Amino acid sequence: RSVSLEDDKGNRRTITVGPEVVNFDQVSKGDKVVIEYVEEQVVYVNDVDEHSEDSVAVAEAVAAEGEVPGAMAVEVVEVVATVSAVDLESHTATLTFSDGTTVVQAVRPDVELLESHVGREVVIKHTTAMAIAVEKM
Repeated sequence: RSVSLEDDKGNRRTITVGPEVVNFDQVSKGDKVVIEYVEEQVVYVNDVDEHSEDSVAVAEAVAAEGEVPGAMAVEVVEVVATVSAVDLESHTATLTFSDGTTVVQAVRPDVELLESHVGREVVIKHTTAMAIAVEKM
């Protein structure tokens, strides 16, 4: 249950797949494996009366047995910190996380930073998505 993949530049890699990969027997030499990968990160300040918690959400799907091989996976990780201080001169915010760690974070110049942000929650949402499809050649 291994397959050797070669990209457009001639780089080769052999990978072994587990039993969760159904329809592996349908993959043939010369088939094209298309992988799409996307990452996105969004950071925002909650409204004064809004509360969020750290969380992780995962969704996966694989082709049913007998269908064209393929799979999809999405993971969303949400981390919440509290603004414990702001430095308007250096345009930074000190963030305190639920485990007690603190980080001084530079804030983009186009983002308004105010003393009133102290005590507010900052939500950092990181999304990763990957889809794999096999195209018969």
